[in-house]
Amino acid sequence: MKDFIITLKIVLNVLKSYKGRVILAIIGIFLGSLSLIIVFNVLASIKLNIVREVEKFGDKVITVASGQIVRAGRQKSFSIAQTMTLDDAKALKNSIIFIDEIAPYVKRTLTVRYGEKYITTNIIGTTNVYAVMRKLKLNEGSFFNEENVKRKDKVVVVGSEIKDKLSLTESLVGKHISINNTILNILGVIEKKGIDLNGNNLDDVTFVPIKTYMNRIDNLTYIDGMEIKIRSWDVFDDVKKGITSILRERHKLKEDMEDDFTIINPIDARRLRNEIVNLVDVLGKITSVISYMVGGLGIFSIMLLIVGLRKYEIGIKRAVGAKKRDIFIQFIYESTFITLTGAILGIMIGLMLSFIIYYFAKLPCVVSIKGVSFSFISCVLIGILSGLYPAFIAARLNPINIIK
Repeated sequence: MKDFIITLKIVLNVLKSYKGRVILAIIGIFLGSLSLIIVFNVLASIKLNIVREVEKFGDKVITVASGQIVRAGRQKSFSIAQTMTLDDAKALKNSIIFIDEIAPYVKRTLTVRYGEKYITTNIIGTTNVYAVMRKLKLNEGSFFNEENVKRKDKVVVVGSEIKDKLSLTESLVGKHISINNTILNILGVIEKKGIDLNGNNLDDVTFVPIKTYMNRIDNLTYIDGMEIKIRSWDVFDDVKKGITSILRERHKLKEDMEDDFTIINPIDARRLRNEIVNLVDVLGKITSVISYMVGGLGIFSIMLLIVGLRKYEIGIKRAVGAKKRDIFIQFIYESTFITLTGAILGIMIGLMLSFIIYYFAKLPCVVSIKGVSFSFISCVLIGILSGLYPAFIAARLNPINIIK
């Protein structure tokens, strides 16, 4: 330990003599560590946020939408079909054992009247199961129940933004709104939820019992789709095959005809987002590697230059008893000290910038231990590798020839 402290003091004194060159080398390593820490932290935070988004709007929930996604070049649109019915939902629930719950739905954007005020909002006609599957919580009141759905009761539950749109301060529970001249009683107000992975804003929405909507408001015989909770993601492929087989048979689709429905899996959406995140991850790491290489080459050139400038010093040390090993170790310490200084500064400032990004981007706070460890270990290796050859040259210098 005593020898280490003495050697460290010598290293610091030597590096003080070459401050300008040392600072330039430290900057290269600093930038590499900085970018690496930010990439690891921010991308880990984004991935965690994606997982939370999927779980926030329902666990193991898939959507079967009536119609097909049509792609034209880079553009895509949704062709709506009118072939899916409430009986289809019952058939799936009764036929596929891996399905726990099904919530059929219809969705429209309509004008809602409250007193003399009019607002445009999203209307979702569904069952009470929808609230449980999508983990909807209420600020006040309650969600409609199974009996409300069966009796086609004229009741609704509204999202948190409806109150703001109506510029109201008092409670909406017990008040009445009108949709297509049908007056409905407000049972509850949902707490703020956000936009789900299918792009539905669950704050700017009004929920109506599906039979009330289909029979009293819009006179529909078909539904727009259904939310399905499956037993686990392990059985998703089996569920998908079952849904496809049953719906094609019920809709009398021939073998050469395309499906008139689309099965949307949030895991696929998460996987697609992760692929984009991983691309950014690779680009960020490439930038870090380039910075490390530049910093490593800078340290190598500086240490090699220092060998030539310190020949006399090395000769004196060898003459008074220093061994080749001592000279070799001192140069390795010097190069490693430079990289560790850059690494520590990069890690500290990288963490600070990561938390600033989390704050403004409203992302979960994540400190990637993997990123910190990788940065630290990389810098130690770069310090050793970039100092090996200069240390070898310095240790081989002949003290007699130098002093002469």
